[in-house]
Amino acid sequence: MSKINLLAPTTIGVPDDRQPDPATVAALKASMAEIGLLNPILVQRYAGCGAQIVAGRNRLQAAIELGWDAINAIELPELNGGADAVAVGKLAEIAENLHRREISALERDELVVRWVALVAERKKGQTAPRCAGSLVRWEEGRPTAS
Repeated sequence: MSKINLLAPTTIGVPDDRQPDPATVAALKASMAEIGLLNPILVQRYAGCGAQIVAGRNRLQAAIELGWDAINAIELPELNGGADAVAVGKLAEIAENLHRREISALERDELVVRWVALVAERKKGQTAPRCAGSLVRWEEGRPTAS
């Protein structure tokens, strides 16, 4: 079951391919400084690796740049190597991007293709987490070395 907790923003892992958008972060900083965080970020804990961002990368960066000590975070169930929990986190990330961001038709189509592939992998149990330092790299298929 998901729960909302206060987490230190600088302790939340962010994959290398999840870079924030500077213009979006600037707009969020102005909003968050004025009225606070309206929507919690979404994180998932990984056995031995800590929390990693699932959705809300730009909100997380805005909180870091504002110097916040804590941010509201919805925590998905902890992963302990189960393929289903990995797929749930990845599907949540895709859903967040499909429903909360303005995206191009191409980006939307790419997300839908990823969604369909993840649902198929979930049925086969082929999605597995892999720790890399303090972060977890989400890998499709079998884990691979960095």
